[in-house]
Amino acid sequence: DARLLAAHLLHVAPMQLIFKDPPAHFDDDYAALIARRAAREPLQHIIGTAPFGDIDLAVGPGVFIPRPETELLAEWAVRSLDDEPTPTVVDLGCGNGPLTLSLAERWPQARVVGVDSSVEMLDAARAALKVEKAPESSAPRVIPEPP
Repeated sequence: DARLLAAHLLHVAPMQLIFKDPPAHFDDDYAALIARRAAREPLQHIIGTAPFGDIDLAVGPGVFIPRPETELLAEWAVRSLDDEPTPTVVDLGCGNGPLTLSLAERWPQARVVGVDSSVEMLDAARAALKVEKAPESSAPRVIPEPP
């Protein structure tokens, strides 16, 4: 966790840490992040993202961190519908959109729609869509769309 926090602060990949000189304020900023983690705040909330397959999802307080089981579900969906030329996938209860985004990225020919009743989760999914920039051909939608 300490290495990932340092990489986050320096805006580099963890393996690039040895090549990056820390700025003057690094020690104080790093100590603050370490204190948050020591207080058991999830690493993903501190960094602001969580990996899910090949994508990084925006997460934070109030937004679930995707579970490994959800990645298995995404793999199952891809294998199960692999023979379909242009499948339609509806992710009911999409939350912050891990399945919606993951399936749209892996399946550019699919029509993928995420649906949730929580306004907060829909906002998080929409924010994740903007960050991930899914392929134009798959353009996943999150509904209901805002007025």
